Amino acid sequence: MDCEKLPNGPYHRCPQGRCIHHLSLCNNVNDCGDFSDEENCDSDVPFEVRVRGGETEGQGRVEVKYRGEWGLVCDDKWDIKDAGVVCREMGYPLGAEEVYYRSSYGAGSQPFVLDDLDCIGTESSLQECAHAPWGKHDCSRGEAAAVKCKLRQGCREDEHHCINHKCIPSSFLCDGQNDCGDWSDEAQCDCYRGKGLVYRGHDHETIRGLTCLFWNETLDRKFNTRDYPNGQLGLAPPREPPKYCRSDEVICANRQCLPARFVCNGNDECGDGSDEELCDCFRGRGKDYRGRHSVTTAGLPCLFWNATVHLEFNSWKNSQTEYGIGQHNFCRNPDGDSAPWCYTHPNGRYGYCNVSRCEDKFDLSDKLMGDAPRSTQIRLPRPVIPCGTPSVAQPLSGDVAVKGEHPWQALLLTKGVHHACSGTLVHDCWVVTAAHCMDGSKDAYVIRLGEYNTVLGEQTEQDFGIDKAVIHPGYDVGTGQHDIALLKLRKKNGACARTTNFVRPICLPDAEMTFPVGTQCDVSGWGRTDTDRSLRPTTLMKARIPLLHDGLCQHIYGDKLLPGMLCAGHVRGGNNACKGDIGGPLTCKLDGKWVLWGVTSWGFGCGEPKTPGVYTRVAEYTDWLQRVMAFY
Repeated sequence: MDCEKLPNGPYHRCPQGRCIHHLSLCNNVNDCGDFSDEENCDSDVPFEVRVRGGETEGQGRVEVKYRGEWGLVCDDKWDIKDAGVVCREMGYPLGAEEVYYRSSYGAGSQPFVLDDLDCIGTESSLQECAHAPWGKHDCSRGEAAAVKCKLRQGCREDEHHCINHKCIPSSFLCDGQNDCGDWSDEAQCDCYRGKGLVYRGHDHETIRGLTCLFWNETLDRKFNTRDYPNGQLGLAPPREPPKYCRSDEVICANRQCLPARFVCNGNDECGDGSDEELCDCFRGRGKDYRGRHSVTTAGLPCLFWNATVHLEFNSWKNSQTEYGIGQHNFCRNPDGDSAPWCYTHPNGRYGYCNVSRCEDKFDLSDKLMGDAPRSTQIRLPRPVIPCGTPSVAQPLSGDVAVKGEHPWQALLLTKGVHHACSGTLVHDCWVVTAAHCMDGSKDAYVIRLGEYNTVLGEQTEQDFGIDKAVIHPGYDVGTGQHDIALLKLRKKNGACARTTNFVRPICLPDAEMTFPVGTQCDVSGWGRTDTDRSLRPTTLMKARIPLLHDGLCQHIYGDKLLPGMLCAGHVRGGNNACKGDIGGPLTCKLDGKWVLWGVTSWGFGCGEPKTPGVYTRVAEYTDWLQRVMAFY
């Protein structure tokens, strides 16, 4: 057969006489049958991307130039992440604004060269994304993908320019809401520039310590909410109209009236904690302490008493009346220790709280007790299920995980059903995932714990909404650096995750912790198990892979590997984390406990040769994770 005479060429002739299209050369598929079409391949084949058919800059049908010829991208699996990579590759750093399907900007005359495109979103080029073999597709002429890129434009005079280049109305500054998406609109609120005309902070005391009046209490003055009813000049009314209290009542900081007998009863009767603020001290050993401190002297946040059902003291077993333990995380002293304390970790460790002693010289118990405990004192864990301990023994081999083998595995779903990412439970109220997983509103996601088979209801699952999504402030969507985020679970009945055989937190690494090169660690999730498979497994999968030397990883990925990243996997190819496992855990075992060593971030392909997975190195972010959990 004369390959040169075939239509729609050019074609390449294989040694055994078979003709294959030239786009099938060097596409990682053995088209000839003897791998001759994959030999002598230049890894640096010129590659370009452009858009055509649009009326304005940065929009149109996506076309790619591969091996000297322009071709189309099929809209199968085409989404905003793929479009974002296209835009950034063309020089639009803000990514994509809209995606279009079904040849919205014309069908074009070129052949389809890319199909089943599946980008993570952090790639710098479409070449780095997973896709079907070059030239292989099942697309019709009306399935060309298209995009509209975001253009870098300045904000209007009445808008604020966010750090991420988003424009928001200036009136949204310092309103307590993350309008920018990166919190930059709330970063510098309680300070002012110049004369402070645009100050929108929350300070409400004078330099002499006097409390400010509400702006709707100054109707006889020049500035008030009647003359500026729509919040002009930042003169917003309080949420509730001011009230005037009787002689047997006290006035809360939020201007609510409260019977005096309710002050300092251990409950937030005012709703803003002001009725308990001056009560937060303890006498003697503090067994009767009913204040609201919830942080230890070491700065660690307290666990909620109703989330510690497996511990010695919890709200399910101990009386609120007798011990002051309830659906809260306030410090208490139910066992008569030397000072109020609280649990700080599901492994049973707990510490003394940052509570002062009351200035009561006539309390004999104070003199008997002596000084308060030192901040460096750490109590030994009480008998408890420690972090990083699964309920079942972990087999040494096998691709399918055993149920309960990875009880810290979390699944992020959109609209409650669609698999978006994975995550890892590190605290009864907190899940760690990749920052780039949170590319939409937190309200669009559901976090599922205790999942094993995604198509069966197994009565072990626990579903939660997201109360807070905290993305690392240094996260760079272009490079993927600092690709880590914390998601706070929205409580149900005052509690977060219940510890069971199938839901348990993993241990966080110490900042100084290291594992030697070659350590065998686990990745897990419901991701695709190879590049060409589009269906996800329904059962939790796992793979055991080695940690790689940073130098080897740098040699493979060059300047794409940045501080805070690590590599793991088999350089020759094989088991590795795939696209569906993004945000999920890379776990390593130390002293009998599993530690979250990495967060699955990015990689080229799926277990292909010389493409090990890249992970966010969690140990470098442990301090940040602890600070965030303590703050919220």
